[in-house]
Amino acid sequence: MDEGLLWQDSSDKTIQEKIQDAARRYHQRYNVWPDTCYINPQELQSLDAKSLRASNTMPVSNTHTETLQVLTTQRVNENNVWIGRRTQ
Repeated sequence: MDEGLLWQDSSDKTIQEKIQDAARRYHQRYNVWPDTCYINPQELQSLDAKSLRASNTMPVSNTHTETLQVLTTQRVNENNVWIGRRTQ
């Protein structure tokens, strides 16, 4: 992913809710659903294991079938989600 949307959310929402909020905003802005997001490795532990599927994917929202691959990197601070589409 070369470019994306950096979403900052310091609220008490779960990381899953923050990712889904970021995905909705990305869709509103670019009119396409994201397929990749990066979070801080510390936050992966708090991501509900039931929400993750094989290959660390999760639904982009509760109403869509598109999936989002969740990856980790130290380059993304806690309470931030870097979200976008994989570069082909």
